[in-house]
Amino acid sequence: MSVLAPITDALLVLAVSLALLREPLAALRDAMAQAAGCAADPDVLQRTRMVLMQELVGLQLQMMDFTVQQLGRTAFVVVYINPLQPQESRVIDGLRHHIDARCSAELGRPVRSEVILTVMPPIHRQDPRPQTAP
Repeated sequence: MSVLAPITDALLVLAVSLALLREPLAALRDAMAQAAGCAADPDVLQRTRMVLMQELVGLQLQMMDFTVQQLGRTAFVVVYINPLQPQESRVIDGLRHHIDARCSAELGRPVRSEVILTVMPPIHRQDPRPQTAP
């Protein structure tokens, strides 16, 4: 027992440090993932998908894909939508504002969204050649 007496304080400090450093290291890892553009966690994605599907019910819009990225407290939502019939821009702007409000309420954080009208999202493009403008 006398052999451990000189290093007991150091071992105790080491054990407490390891226990207390876990949370700051996890926060640092999450912040680095956010800065690198990592997608939001699965729970946020699922709740956002639910809100988006509810917002599109009854509209002639087909959701092709979406993504959610978190940067600090703010969530950024990008929705790729295929309009099945011609739409007025004010309808799309209204949809974007509804998505912001509903996602903010559901997620409990500020949300900024972008609605992109497309037949095929660029992230799904099969042809690697760049498309020319008409």
